[in-house]
Amino acid sequence: MTHAARHTGWQRSAALALGVLLSAPMALAQDKIRVPDACTAVATVHKNSCVTTSVMQCAGSTWQALTYRRGKPQGTTHYDRDWAFVKWETHDANSLTMEHVPGSGISMNIRDLMDIGYHDASGDFLMTTNIIDGQRYVLSGRTEHTGGTVMVGDEEFLVFTAERLFERDAGAGGLAFTLDILVSLSRELVIEGRWSRRVMDGDEEVFDYTPVAVHERGDPGFLSTMSEYGCE
Repeated sequence: MTHAARHTGWQRSAALALGVLLSAPMALAQDKIRVPDACTAVATVHKNSCVTTSVMQCAGSTWQALTYRRGKPQGTTHYDRDWAFVKWETHDANSLTMEHVPGSGISMNIRDLMDIGYHDASGDFLMTTNIIDGQRYVLSGRTEHTGGTVMVGDEEFLVFTAERLFERDAGAGGLAFTLDILVSLSRELVIEGRWSRRVMDGDEEVFDYTPVAVHERGDPGFLSTMSEYGCE
């Protein structure tokens, strides 16, 4: 096997590992989410496919989104104060992190989205798993307003589409995501919805995580690990 072939195979395996771990439900089911230290729970979004995402505001005005599927933790997405994602992490024996390299670019800027309707993503990310230590990926893509809004419960959101590609080398292919980004018109709240992924030149996989309801503090569904939708 040539060096190029080994390198391509390594890319494909790493990208596939990331895609699988980000979508697979994990163990340790619980009824209510434990709020991380130095965070305050803002809302719990109930989605299709038996998925909930609880949004937290944390120290330094940063954000975290804790996602559960069928009562089991999928992972946590960390955002900066402007809703650029800076880290993904999973929580079981097959642990994975994908972490932004500070100063290397910005994945999404909420101010650009609201002012001009789009933002071009950039930046370096380091993937670490049980078998990979700090493998660098380069992010490219764009988040752009679709021109529409959607109601989630009684709350209106602007709808954006994000195209994100993580590559080991420019033009080599890698892990491609397309996802809906919903931005509230009434408060500081950003949520992710339906998404898909493609690993290298493989088939596209689609995940219907469309938001259906937003539960506030005091609602029965607040901090729930089980969605009201798609759990049949």
